[in-house]
Amino acid sequence: MTPRQLSRLGAGALALACLLGCAPIEVATAPRATPRSDVPAWSDPIDVADFRTRYAERGGLRERCESDRPLDAAYMQADAADWKALVELSGRWLERCPIDIDFNRLRAKALYEVRRMPESQDHMRWFRELVAAALASGDGSSAESAYVVLTVSEEYALMRALEVTPLRQLWAPDGVHAYEVRSGAGRTSTLYFNPSTRMSRLLHEAPLE
Repeated sequence: MTPRQLSRLGAGALALACLLGCAPIEVATAPRATPRSDVPAWSDPIDVADFRTRYAERGGLRERCESDRPLDAAYMQADAADWKALVELSGRWLERCPIDIDFNRLRAKALYEVRRMPESQDHMRWFRELVAAALASGDGSSAESAYVVLTVSEEYALMRALEVTPLRQLWAPDGVHAYEVRSGAGRTSTLYFNPSTRMSRLLHEAPLE
């Protein structure tokens, strides 16, 4: 993980505020781009958690959601307040990987800044529900009750959403990932993530010789 990404782990005020519920804002929106046939319109009243599960079961998830992920470039655009560029970048990436937690949050922020409020709310809904789906898989307090993640990047996305900073990675049994983390209040604890579904998928996509 890069220093820039680490520096963002405590910057989840917008994310947590909207996890608690965002007030609706009625503003006219620009016409929506037509999404790819395998990605639903963001405003569709679909079950995001179910879509996340079904999307992750498709082959090639590693290529779609982890290869050449432009998160540093997105943060640079956010730092520069280049919201139009971030709208374009986040839109292209989410057409490729619609279940990316970080990019749904970043796109919600960029759309908010260019006053495309309904679209911003759509992506914040996806962000909230993707986070909720991951957090519903466990409580993260032990290897046995670890959060089930679909990609390694999802581990860090959840830590950003929870506003905790990873201090170091710890040993954990059975392929579980554990991190010592610090909260904004300075308290340290350990979070556990279970990437077993991801590892099974990688072996299926690229079996060992």
